[in-house]
Amino acid sequence: MHQTRRIVVVGAGYAGLATAVRLARQADQRLRIHLVDGRSEHQLITRLHEVAAARLTPAAAAIPLRQLLDGSGIHLHAAWLDGIDLNRGEVRTNHGRLAYDRLVLAPGTTPDFRDVPGAATHALPLRTLEDAVRLRDTLARQVQRAANACGIERQSLMTFLVVGGGYTGVELAGELATRLPVLARRFGVGHDEIRIGLIEAMGRILPAQPGWMRRCATDALQHMQVDIFLSSPVRSVDAAYVIVEGGRVRAGTVIWTTGSRAPEWLAEAGLQVGCAGRARVDSHLAAIGHPEIAILGDAALAHDPSGVQLPASAQVAVQQAEYLADRLLGRPADERGFVAHILGEALSLGPDRGLARVRGLPLVNRPALLVKRLAHLRYLDSLGGPQLGLEQLTREYCPVQASCRPRT
Repeated sequence: MHQTRRIVVVGAGYAGLATAVRLARQADQRLRIHLVDGRSEHQLITRLHEVAAARLTPAAAAIPLRQLLDGSGIHLHAAWLDGIDLNRGEVRTNHGRLAYDRLVLAPGTTPDFRDVPGAATHALPLRTLEDAVRLRDTLARQVQRAANACGIERQSLMTFLVVGGGYTGVELAGELATRLPVLARRFGVGHDEIRIGLIEAMGRILPAQPGWMRRCATDALQHMQVDIFLSSPVRSVDAAYVIVEGGRVRAGTVIWTTGSRAPEWLAEAGLQVGCAGRARVDSHLAAIGHPEIAILGDAALAHDPSGVQLPASAQVAVQQAEYLADRLLGRPADERGFVAHILGEALSLGPDRGLARVRGLPLVNRPALLVKRLAHLRYLDSLGGPQLGLEQLTREYCPVQASCRPRT
């Protein structure tokens, strides 16, 4: 008789959910798949900047897990992970213990304020749907307050600083440049009073992208009246100012889009960790010294066969999930281990501007936005077929609120 194997997947983000779904579709009765996540929905992180700018409803950036997994055979556990008992082969959650034969960890990361004084208190992160909704409400509240203020207070309330010139920061700055004038008109504030700044510690934005994309993004943001501060590491944040190297900027709203850390329980469990608490893995995505544990997505310190660290992106996370699921199903794997195939990148700078590269081909504005839309629909199709794409499309225009339960 063949013994039933229990595979526990922690995290219903891009990597964890894709792993569980792929396993469930292709496994036989000898495999029991358990998915552990404290949220009731799969959050579409790549769309959070649109929710924050109120261009997208929260429901359009979240897929209810029970609806998605209904009939799949995946056992969903609505719980938060507290730790791992490596000796007993169990995970500890706030709802009890769960034994595993193979463990897949894809918990994602949390904001890392990098010990910058005041940042955790005064800056708003953008890592989750809850963050995006909080930021959306804050933007409206600040503009409304500015309508009843004057002088320096009004100027401060109408100044919005985004810290971090990576994908999230650049996309958010573009959205703010489009959305804030709408809010200003609604509350009777002059659009010329809006100040949007993008602060980057390095000497260029989008540092991992080719030069043409950086130049186009810079030109587009400056055309939208976004001030870009390069080589300006943030030293501290307080209720009125952001202190950067060489000066300070008065701002009523500071948004933190740079830096992330893996959960502390990875190190506490005894797993090897590196930069920002990410767990070290081998070429097959297995935890060093623990072949029964795989770690995927942002929480993994993974490298390609040439030794280059893999980027923390949804594209890479989904490919890792497909690779791991096939290995768990006993299929032959590339002797080199996991190899990421970057098909391209796409980002939006508001509803009418975008940048993309597909197999080296540069695209701008509407063609780029089309590529981004098609990539999104392709991902939804991989999870739930064309019907899921249609359902999410209706949610973009329907004011149904997604569940946004913060972790307690």
